[in-house]
Amino acid sequence: MFAEVELLNTWIISTVTGQGIWLVEKFGFPVVQIAWNKLAVNGLPVEIILACTAIESIALFSGIISSATAQGLRKKLQVFMIAVPVIYVLNIIRVSFTASAYGLSCLAT
Repeated sequence: MFAEVELLNTWIISTVTGQGIWLVEKFGFPVVQIAWNKLAVNGLPVEIILACTAIESIALFSGIISSATAQGLRKKLQVFMIAVPVIYVLNIIRVSFTASAYGLSCLAT
């Protein structure tokens, strides 16, 4: 659905881009937003695409959680409320790390 609905697609990509920039800034690295879906660390641009949002992982886990027939709705909601934020936060860390590693890679040479 996120791939087909333009509003959802741009919303989640721009949200991940903004939160990735925020985290990179917290580590003190030089980062700027150059477009709604692009950031530049140390002047090197990084484009955030739908695959960088972890929406596929969240959808997969949501499907697995909802298919647990032995558990009630309350337990499924509890597991969902634990799994989804963990996946999302780890994804923001991953996006920030890879953007920083790429942007700062030219400093290593």
